[in-house]
Order: sequence, then C-alpha cells, then structure tokens
Amino acid sequence: VRYDTPEWEGFSASVQYSLGEDARHSGVLGLGAYYTSDNLEAGFAWERNREVRGEGLDDDALTATAAWNFGTVRVAGVYEYLRYDTPVGSLKRDFWGASGTIVAGPGTVYLFAGRGSNGRAPGSVRVGGLASGPDTAAWQYSVSYTYALSNRTLAYAGYVRIDNDANAAYNFYVHPYTPESAAGLRLSGFVLGAAHF
Repeated sequence: VRYDTPEWEGFSASVQYSLGEDARHSGVLGLGAYYTSDNLEAGFAWERNREVRGEGLDDDALTATAAWNFGTVRVAGVYEYLRYDTPVGSLKRDFWGASGTIVAGPGTVYLFAGRGSNGRAPGSVRVGGLASGPDTAAWQYSVSYTYALSNRTLAYAGYVRIDNDANAAYNFYVHPYTPESAAGLRLSGFVLGAAHF
C-alpha cells in the first residue's frame, strides 16, 4: 500500500507499507520526503522492517542525501544509518559517501567513494556483511562512463571495488563471492551494459 503526495513548490513525500506473508505478520514501513529545485536535489528516507528477519527482530534504516548541479559537474553526498536488532542488542553502523558526475565529451563520468564505519553492538554479532567490533569498516569505490546512443538509449561501462577492513565482510550480493564471505576481502568487478527507456 503506497501513497505519494502531490508536488508542492518542489516538495513531495511518500509512505508505503508492505505486508509480510508469514506467520509473524511481518511488515515493512517506508517514509520519504524529497525536494527538487533548478540546481538542488535533496531527499530523506526511513524504513522499518518489523520482524522480517525473525521473531522479535526489528530493523531501521535512515538515509539523507543532497546534490547540487553546477551545469557540467554535479556533486552529491549521502549519509546512511543502520540499526539491526540482535540477540546481544542493537547492531549499528554509519555510512558516508560522496559522488561527482562530470560531463566528458559526448557522455558523463561518474565517480563515487563511500565508507561504512565500524559496527557497534554490546557484543560480537554479524548481520550480513555488517559485523561489530574493531576493523569492521569498509570502503566502496565506483567509476563509470555513460554514453547516450539516442534520446532513449544509453550504454555504460564501469568498475566497482569494496575494500573490507580485517574483520569486515561486505560483499557483492548480486553475485556473492561466497554465501558467507570471509572477512577482510578486497572485491572488485567490471560492469558493461545498456538501457533503453
């Protein structure tokens, strides 16, 4: 179930609730607010997963982002906060990132760097790639080039890298290195594709 507000002077918002089809009656609530002007874009989103991972386990994600378009260069920043319920208490993490999109000849270059902080929890725990304790932070990098073949079709090529600290286990979830990846991996990959709208 979703509702999107009408746009008012650049502002809009949405709310969505997804019902889980399980015995726990789990669900996902999402709220978002957005602002767009000639050069500025900003957004804020919050999501609550109620018992999605298991009984009594509620998770929260908060994201805030903003971008400024200078014409041939667009710069953006993002902040994300995660909180997972675990048997030892809440597991928390912060993530900061920055990107730039640069007009380069007939296409655009996209650059991104972000860092997820060490996981914080009362005890030793792991949810996916996020673990608690020292050396559980990671860097993520991305660079790509996009070329418009027509008004509705584009082609792109890029490179992405994840540098885990010694005890971090972030991974590519589309094609994971292993189902339960080892800690401290340095992962990289290339992407090549096209999109038609």
